[in-house]
Amino acid sequence: MDFRRRLKQVIYSGIYLILFTSVIFGGYFLFKKEVISCFDRIQNQSEEGVDCGEVCGNICLEGVKPIQVVSTKVITNIVPQVLIEFKNPNQNLGVKKLSYVINFYDGDDKKIKSSLEETFLYAGESQKYIVRIYPDISNLARVEIELGDLTWVKVENFKRPNMLFIGVKHLSTEDEFISEGAIKSEFNLPLKTVTISSVYFDNFGNVVGLSKTELYDIKALDESYFKVVYPLDTSSIVKEKTRLYYEAKY
Repeated sequence: MDFRRRLKQVIYSGIYLILFTSVIFGGYFLFKKEVISCFDRIQNQSEEGVDCGEVCGNICLEGVKPIQVVSTKVITNIVPQVLIEFKNPNQNLGVKKLSYVINFYDGDDKKIKSSLEETFLYAGESQKYIVRIYPDISNLARVEIELGDLTWVKVENFKRPNMLFIGVKHLSTEDEFISEGAIKSEFNLPLKTVTISSVYFDNFGNVVGLSKTELYDIKALDESYFKVVYPLDTSSIVKEKTRLYYEAKY
């Protein structure tokens, strides 16, 4: 009897041990959380690439093309004006913040000064024109652009607002050239600023002047009046060739 009783105790103890172990390990595997590691050089844990993606709190940059400075143009018409054209060839990524340095050179190719600037580019933005006016610089002959730090963002989180120019008129007087009309937002969010730039051309297609104006706090789907004034020499401007560009930020 002793032997049988002990055998039963051993069997029951073994069964209880197996059940206890199963509960412990089952609960562990059921409730354990995968430890996120974005530094193991392996694409795992729902990463979109190797150690990158939303789970890692960053953007996958493999195959991303660099931001391009397409062209620069200096207009020395009493007040120095600079036209810079940027391009973002990436259709799925925008740049929420781009720092860059403008280096200014005189006619003897000596650096006059440098200026730290900043802008942004939407995904696939192929013609991003920046107009800058520098009344404090003399003898400006050319500029060079050095790109700095930038912040990438997915296109779905940084969509480009669509806007339409309406009823634009160009008026020329002896003292100034005026472009005025309305700009309508087709964006369903309010806009903090809208910069409207005018680029003026002569008969030969050369850029002969630049100007801009800024609008603030544009409501969603709203229409706003604007007026861009160019107060310098207008004699070479061909009215029909004037181009307007907008830069909208929300």
